[in-house]
Amino acid sequence: MDFKDLYNREKNVVLYGQSVRFRVIKYIILFGIFTAFYTWRGLNDTLLLLAVLFAASLCIHFFFRYMSEGWTKSWGLYKHTSVDKK
Repeated sequence: MDFKDLYNREKNVVLYGQSVRFRVIKYIILFGIFTAFYTWRGLNDTLLLLAVLFAASLCIHFFFRYMSEGWTKSWGLYKHTSVDKK
């Protein structure tokens, strides 16, 4: 598998792994949580929380990628879909 195939597969998982409605609701909730945390703790703690959650999300992404054998098999919450969507 070359880099272009790997890139297209990862892009497909990011774009089509969740419905648009789910992503919109998710980001509204996250924005509300970060706004509340910012007013409670300030900018430095909010940026630290954002960095920690970003690192955790990358770890979860790569864990699911490893367990689903590069997004080719269903595993846990991830259900395999066609990677040929464009």
